[in-house]
Amino acid sequence: MKSKIIFLITILFFCQIKLFSQQSEAIQDHTPGILRSLAAGVEYRLKAGVSIGAAAPVPIPLEIRKIDGYNPLLNIMLEAEIQKSFTDRWALSFGLRMEQKGMKTHAQVKNYTMELAVADGAIAGVWTGGVETTVNNSYLTLPAMAVWRINNRWGIKLGPYISYLLNGNFSGFVDDGYLREGDPTGEKMIIDEKTPYNLSDNLANWNYGIQIGTEFKAFTHLFAGIDFTWGINSIFPKNFKTMTFPMHPAYLGLNFGYKF
Repeated sequence: MKSKIIFLITILFFCQIKLFSQQSEAIQDHTPGILRSLAAGVEYRLKAGVSIGAAAPVPIPLEIRKIDGYNPLLNIMLEAEIQKSFTDRWALSFGLRMEQKGMKTHAQVKNYTMELAVADGAIAGVWTGGVETTVNNSYLTLPAMAVWRINNRWGIKLGPYISYLLNGNFSGFVDDGYLREGDPTGEKMIIDEKTPYNLSDNLANWNYGIQIGTEFKAFTHLFAGIDFTWGINSIFPKNFKTMTFPMHPAYLGLNFGYKF
């Protein structure tokens, strides 16, 4: 199923390339295809970069009492982009991006809904104590943004994106605390050693949000940019009961690119 969706998104992206490229056919000369596209206001771009951020609830719920540690991990992105200019100031951009969104945190929580993996299966309840979480998700992302060029070197981008989860990991362990089975009044189970949990199979397949960024043209073909993405929906489905609050992915990325 995932391979079919990836194939359809890829076809959609290249259809957009074909649509923009058709405008260059009206130029009756023998220049290379890329030059014809540029004359029609179409640019082809390749970008690579890194990002840092987190999947976190906003605002921080009462269950999370203290953040003891945070590691942003190394999140890499690769993107192919086409940009169609309509005026000297305005353009429309479409991209196809492979990206990672990950982090590692350690927190102190109280009455935190949890499902732990134990020797004879799994046990669910509310946890009080330490929680370490590792998130490492890979997405195929399609952003569509309006571009406003402030001048010949600087531009601002804003628009929506939609991401499909290719591979997901949301797991970790609890330690030094206790679990109340079922609810806060349930039987108390003391746990003083690391006990794992894994919610990876419950991650949502789709994530959508807003992307805003700025771009600087360093040379004729080379540019750099900074982008911020905010996930409007949670990385877990609404009907997932173990995570009682939404986890919004928010990431700030630095990228470098080459335009043809």
